[in-house]
Amino acid sequence: MNEIELWISDFNKPPVYWLNGLAGTGKSTIAQTIAERVFADGQLGASFFCSRDFLDRSNLQFIFPTLAVQLARKHAEFRSILIPLVQSDPDIVDESLYHQMEKLIVQPIKDSGISTVIVIDALDECKDDEPASVILSVLGQFVSQIPKVKIFLTGRPERQISEGFRLPRMVEATDVFILHEVERSQVDCDIQLFFRQSFLEIAGRYSGLNDWPTKEQADLLCKRAAGLFVYAVATIKFIGQSNTTHKKRLDLLLQSPERSDLEGEAILKADTTLNSLYASILNEAFGKHHPMDDRKIRSVLGAVVLATNPLSPSTIAALLDLDTDDVFFQLSSAHSLLIIQDVNHPVRPFHKSFPDFIVDPARCTNPRFRVSPPPKPFGTSDWLPQPNESNVGEEYVRTSGC
Repeated sequence: MNEIELWISDFNKPPVYWLNGLAGTGKSTIAQTIAERVFADGQLGASFFCSRDFLDRSNLQFIFPTLAVQLARKHAEFRSILIPLVQSDPDIVDESLYHQMEKLIVQPIKDSGISTVIVIDALDECKDDEPASVILSVLGQFVSQIPKVKIFLTGRPERQISEGFRLPRMVEATDVFILHEVERSQVDCDIQLFFRQSFLEIAGRYSGLNDWPTKEQADLLCKRAAGLFVYAVATIKFIGQSNTTHKKRLDLLLQSPERSDLEGEAILKADTTLNSLYASILNEAFGKHHPMDDRKIRSVLGAVVLATNPLSPSTIAALLDLDTDDVFFQLSSAHSLLIIQDVNHPVRPFHKSFPDFIVDPARCTNPRFRVSPPPKPFGTSDWLPQPNESNVGEEYVRTSGC
C-alpha cells in the first residue's frame, strides 16, 4: 500500500499503475482502500468499479462518460470546459472509445490543467472481444498528454489485459505490481492479522468465546487460506453468522478434507484453494435438505450466479414460480457466499470466484449443488424449470441474457 501511495505522489514515476493479481488475492479491496484514501486527501477525481454482475458496469462504453461526470463534479474548471463540449456534441457517449476519451477526458483535462487520480477496478470484468484490451489501447494513445493525472488500474492477468499492457506506449507509461508474487510470508502475516481482529470482534459480540480460537486453529486457517484474502473473508462470514454455534462452524471447516494438491505455492496455479471452503459451506447450508429439494436449490442459486443483472429474492421467486419466503430462506442459508439484504433488494455473490466455482464440474464436484449454465441463449437447463413445468423459467433465460 505504501508503494502505491508513493507512486501517486511522485510525478516522476509512470502515470499508470497496474495492480495485477489472481482471483481472491485482494485487488478490489486494495482499490477500494486506495480510492478512500485519495478521496480523503482530496485527490480522487473519479473511479469506476467494473463488475460483470451489472450491465452498466461491464460495458466499456460507460467508463469514460462516468469518469467525465465525476471529474466535472470534483473540478469546477474541468466542468466549465466539459459542459460546452457535450452541448455541442451530445452524441459523444455513443462514439468510439477513442473519441470518448479524447473529448470527454483528455481535452478538458489539458485545457483545465487539473491534477487528479483516477481509479478503475477489475478491468477484466468488462466485456471486450479485442485481442488486446481496447481501453488500454486507447489509454496508451493519450496518457502522455495528461501527465498530471495518475491512473490506478486493477485486473486479473487475463490474455486481453496482459496484451494491452504489453503495447509499447503502455509499457513505457506503466508501473506493474504482481500481487500474487508478493512474498508468501508477508501475505500470511496480513491474513493472520485479519483473522485475529475478526475473531476478536466476534468474541466481543457473543459470550463464551474467550481464548478462541486456539493458536493451532488460527494457524491452520491461515494455511488453508493459502495467501487468498477471499478465503479469509468467506471464512469469517461463515463462522460469524448470528444465531449459529461459532465454535462448531469453525470445527466444521477445519475438519473438511484438504486437497493434497493445495500444498505450497501450487495453490496459486488455480483457484482450487477455495473449493473445499465453498463445498463445506454449501453442504452445511443445504446438505441436510431432502434430495427432492436439490433441483429447486440449484434453480435459486443459478438465478443468482447466472443473471446478467442481480435479481431480488422476490423476483427470483416470481420467475421460478416459488414462494418468496422460501427463496429468501434458501439464499439466507448461504449468506456467507452472498450479499443479501431483504426480499426486495438484489442478491449477488460476495466474490466472483463463487460463480466460477459452482458452474465448474471439475471444482464443484457435488452434483447436488452444481449449476449448469444453459448451452444456448434460448435453451433451458438443469438449474431452471423445463418448459413443461413452468413458462417462467424459459422467460427468465430470454430476459436475463443467460
